[in-house]
Amino acid sequence: MVNRVLKVLFVAVWVIGTLVNCQPTKTRVEVFCSEGIGGVVCSVQHLEGKVQALACWEVIVACNNGLGSSANGCQKVQPGVSAVRFIRYQDFHPSLGGCDQVASSRIKSIHVEAEK
Repeated sequence: MVNRVLKVLFVAVWVIGTLVNCQPTKTRVEVFCSEGIGGVVCSVQHLEGKVQALACWEVIVACNNGLGSSANGCQKVQPGVSAVRFIRYQDFHPSLGGCDQVASSRIKSIHVEAEK
């Protein structure tokens, strides 16, 4: 089983340009993930923009014994608000069951869409 899987994973900030009512606008979202009981807790904060945003990301984990795993998370967040998404260890594929200890972790493929 995984030994103290994840301390602090990552912080990712994503900025996208969108059109709202035919006016250009910018949306900025920050994703911060850390170890939780039974999974990874990701805080998604909408830092800039005037419309709700949908942020999606992939958590990549590499283990000391050479195994690796990943899981996806998505969260809608309102302007100026933070929201939390919990990703269970069971949702990682392949399973983290063979991981001796996490050597590194990172975020990959973050994608943010401003919703109208």
